[in-house]
Amino acid sequence: MTQMMSVSLGRLTVGKALDGLDVEETEPSMAIRPASLPNDRFHGPFGVLHMQTRQSSETSSSLPDRGHEYHAEAGNMASQSNCAPTSRPSAQSAAERTPTLLQYFKSHVISFSHATRRETTICPWQNIHAPAAEATYEELRLRSVPAPTDLSLLNSLLASSCFHLASRDTASGAKWAELGEQYKQEARQHLDIAIQEEILSLTQTNYEELLMALLSMTMLEAYTVCQLRTLHHVYTYLRIMTESTCGCILRNICPARPGSRMSLVTEESRHKLRSFRVADQSTESDLRMSIQKIAPAAYEDVHLEVMGDWTKSLFPELYGLPESLLGLLSQTIRLANEQELLHRDANVDVSMITNLCRRTKALEQNILSWKLPYGQIIPRLATTFHQAVILFYYRRVQNINGLMLQDGVQKVLANLSATDEPHEAAPLLWPAFLAACEAIEPFLREGLEDWLVRMGERTCIPAFGAVAEMARQVWALREEKRDYTLSWFDVTNLGRCPIVAL
Repeated sequence: MTQMMSVSLGRLTVGKALDGLDVEETEPSMAIRPASLPNDRFHGPFGVLHMQTRQSSETSSSLPDRGHEYHAEAGNMASQSNCAPTSRPSAQSAAERTPTLLQYFKSHVISFSHATRRETTICPWQNIHAPAAEATYEELRLRSVPAPTDLSLLNSLLASSCFHLASRDTASGAKWAELGEQYKQEARQHLDIAIQEEILSLTQTNYEELLMALLSMTMLEAYTVCQLRTLHHVYTYLRIMTESTCGCILRNICPARPGSRMSLVTEESRHKLRSFRVADQSTESDLRMSIQKIAPAAYEDVHLEVMGDWTKSLFPELYGLPESLLGLLSQTIRLANEQELLHRDANVDVSMITNLCRRTKALEQNILSWKLPYGQIIPRLATTFHQAVILFYYRRVQNINGLMLQDGVQKVLANLSATDEPHEAAPLLWPAFLAACEAIEPFLREGLEDWLVRMGERTCIPAFGAVAEMARQVWALREEKRDYTLSWFDVTNLGRCPIVAL
């Protein structure tokens, strides 16, 4: 799942990708293409957002008004899509295979996409995505014509099952991988159609359905307010995890600073990706963790720009983590990004430097003094994640010698070593990544590498192997340069940063 998302970036980093999206928001005739932006622009998970610039009249003629004739060709959209068509399973074999693959998704794939606590009642993949896919299959069985978003969701779940089977069924692995690729292309094409319809206002796409289809493609593996909140929490988690390892590093681009923290959502900002920088007019008061966040500000703070306690947060039940930890990580990412820009800025703002110094001290105090809260959290996961946030802060903000971080690395390894079940390993991948990159002592490197390799084999998730390989590259570079402040950013050199989000 993570590997598929990473492949979709082409040669771009996520920072360049977001910059490319901002360029595409302008009119084609007025768009200014950055010189550093390569031709293979970011096209989203599996290319779903890559669309050639066309005149509206041309596109309108190629996409007729939504109706029975249009949807009757739903399974034949490759000719209208920008991606190359692929062979597809026959209608009969696909119809026979779909119920089995959907059941396999619910039985085997879902467990890696939510918190390790099995009794959770709001797993979105189990309560929202799977039922919606089953409803779409029922529509097809009754010869109805589902919406493109529904078809995209169904095919992405089928692709997830196939890819999972490919890694487990060695005898038929190639067959399942090929079939998964076909379903993946189908999902991408249907989502491409839905997005084009929405952009051209040919139809009024249901927001929840489109968000659900986008998230399912991102994970690959509307209805009520509660379900929408759940999807927003999934997006927040994925966005923060992605920003932490390969997000807006800001060395080649300079996204605008978000507006005032007092106006988190405006009519203009609803249509733009909000950058992970410190918002205008922010002070260290934004970092006060004792404040109770109330609606509607708490609902609108999708990217956790303001610290505080929110009793209605779904992160504990979804991921076994308190929102405060994700908030601390979000604040650390923003502070690190501002520091990166500060080093490149010829016109240094003295007031900004003063503000960042105060924020650095306040954030460090919050991270080190964080206590395990009460509630529906997983203690071992939360404490391990906390140690990883500490490692992340001292690498991205303070950039201290890695020898000073070995105690934290050892604590992470101890918690990982106590985790034997495959379904418990997925949420620990990010802490394992941070600890592995910072490991210096031979026994720590060996222990973390063994855990990553072992869990990769047991879960059949390629991301574990990718993280292990990235850690080896960091170790080699550090030993070569004799510099224990180097990180994964230096290894990737802004080429292909890892996306560590499951």
